[in-house]
Amino acid sequence: MKNFVIPYLWEKRNIIIPFLSLLSKNPEYFYQDVNIKAVSGNFTATPLAGSPGNSFMCFDLGTLASKEDIEAAIDVYNTIFESPIRLNFANTEITQNDCYDNFSNLILDLCNSQGNEVVIHNSYLRSYIEENYTNYKIVSSFCNIYNDITEDLNNYDIIVLNDIFNKDNSTLTSIPVE
Repeated sequence: MKNFVIPYLWEKRNIIIPFLSLLSKNPEYFYQDVNIKAVSGNFTATPLAGSPGNSFMCFDLGTLASKEDIEAAIDVYNTIFESPIRLNFANTEITQNDCYDNFSNLILDLCNSQGNEVVIHNSYLRSYIEENYTNYKIVSSFCNIYNDITEDLNNYDIIVLNDIFNKDNSTLTSIPVE
């Protein structure tokens, strides 16, 4: 089984939601060994949002999510499609004070259930989330792009492959199942 995480959960929702609907209604259109493990990203720009090497990441500043938008998206992803949300709070330049950002905490509070996950990059954000939002699976962010599938993949629980491999079925099938 190959597990995929769909990025841009908020910015590309108009594509992701119909795709997930098609996948759930017509699985025969897709490879049988494909599983959507999670949808990832952020609901809007926050100080915690980002990824290693990209300190402030938000792709669609024109569509900022409201509390109601976030609640509706959680319902769609978690309940209808049974896909966890993987929040990307891996800004490499955050400070301890950024942990107290009101909007980031609203997002963390609303998503603090259903097996949702949060990607973090530093120990004080990890401690803050473990103390205040106990239902999250915490994913440690490591900045590494694999361009060669033969690199050592056994040292990590979660590996993010370069997207050039997404359509390379021979490469994908060479990944050990375990």
